Amino acid sequence: MSVNPDEYILIGGDFNQRRKKFSDLATKVGLKQILNEGTSTHVRGNHLDDIYTNLNFSAYTLVEGMSDHSGILVNLEVNLKRNQNLKKPEEYFT
Repeated sequence: MSVNPDEYILIGGDFNQRRKKFSDLATKVGLKQILNEGTSTHVRGNHLDDIYTNLNFSAYTLVEGMSDHSGILVNLEVNLKRNQNLKKPEEYFT
């Protein structure tokens, strides 16, 4: 099983204790983890939040002070002409 290279995929969130399981699955299907393993995303120093993608990215920044979790800003390299025949987001849920 792998992701379609013609579709842009970006999955992010607060994975808590399931982060390692999701990271393993994401890697198996060809997604890259944006944050380095062990990066603190929580005020208690834990790595709970992550972003996975099949896009190229150049950098990320953690923004602290908005909640007990850090915000994650990412620079993604996107070729908008690449996916002109993609489904609309709502079509994935029908």
